[in-house]
Amino acid sequence: MKKRMLSQDIVKGLAILIVTQLHSLQLTKEIFYPLVAFFGFIMPVFIFLSGYNYHPKGLSPKAMLKKRVGAILKVYLSWCFLMFVIMGP
Repeated sequence: MKKRMLSQDIVKGLAILIVTQLHSLQLTKEIFYPLVAFFGFIMPVFIFLSGYNYHPKGLSPKAMLKKRVGAILKVYLSWCFLMFVIMGP
């Protein structure tokens, strides 16, 4: 079993809590916009930490990127086609 990095798990947990609190609070614009500006870095930090220790075996970074982009594009284009069929041009 892989050893987890506790410090990364704590930072990711805090990021999740901050994002959920910002989404669930009912705030006025005067309070909400400064909070979003201050905590706007939380999602990029979470995404960075989630992929920081990801090292696929046998794939170069270029091959891994090509594989991931291909998978995302496949789902995206399938969804676009489905919406085009349902909703029309």
